[in-house]
Amino acid sequence: MLRGLVRYGARLYNQPFSYRDTQFFTIGPHLEWVITPDIELLVGYHFERGYTDKDDTKQYQDDIGYINHYASAELKIHILPKFTLTAIFDYEHNDYTSQYATDIHYNGNENVYQGELELIYEIDESAALKAGWQHGNRKFSYETHSVRNNNIWVGAEYHF
Repeated sequence: MLRGLVRYGARLYNQPFSYRDTQFFTIGPHLEWVITPDIELLVGYHFERGYTDKDDTKQYQDDIGYINHYASAELKIHILPKFTLTAIFDYEHNDYTSQYATDIHYNGNENVYQGELELIYEIDESAALKAGWQHGNRKFSYETHSVRNNNIWVGAEYHF
């Protein structure tokens, strides 16, 4: 199945950072493929553009406007009748669009790599238990080192 994503939104910051308020739009395709009854693959791409108000950013010479490319692949394997293992890989590239030469974001970019594994136990059609691990690596062009991040979770999901 092929789906499209279109969205528009705003990121609104509290004072004293409200000059960073950003409006954005996203567009992109998603392909969902049921390879076998026990294996599903989802791949997607998003293009996103974030705009700041140049009148607001001028005073601080700090503009977080951006162009974002995001790609994702998700593999779901139903390993037992009530157990599903999900493996996800995401890649994100941001080009910052600041016009201020003194801004840290000027001619800057960022690369983010992220992977996760999640095990899901389906109690019934409306409830599931989940446990997972996520590892991420983020690197800005203007920083010397990347930042690594690990998260684990245990939780429940209920649909009503």
